[in-house]
Amino acid sequence: MAPQSFRELSEARPLEHVFLEAVAMRGYQECVTLAFVDPALQQRLFPDRPGIVLSNPIASDLSVMRVSLWPGLLRATLENQRRQQDRIRLFEHGARFVLDDKGTREIDTLSGVACGPRLPEQWGVSRTCARLRTSTT
Repeated sequence: MAPQSFRELSEARPLEHVFLEAVAMRGYQECVTLAFVDPALQQRLFPDRPGIVLSNPIASDLSVMRVSLWPGLLRATLENQRRQQDRIRLFEHGARFVLDDKGTREIDTLSGVACGPRLPEQWGVSRTCARLRTSTT
């Protein structure tokens, strides 16, 4: 596979837009999930990161602000699997929320998930699954 190269960018077009386009061109679908997540799921995924509890949540399973984009992406992946999709590629560009000494911070984040065969189904190609890669955010 040839190394990837990007064309030079003008100041009129932000880098973020080009990067998101490149991810989409690789077969990932952009996903937009709620910033409110299930506290039980978030606690299982990130036991060392405290969530910001909402005083007036819209539902009991959406009562904390997300500390990562993963809870929403994983729920979307499960929903796609329930609909019998075997190759899922999702990404989300959004905010995650952190509570620290300075108060509540909103952090711009990009996250993705790949599940199922590495390549779309086609004649003459064996089905190999995507490898799990994780990030620290």
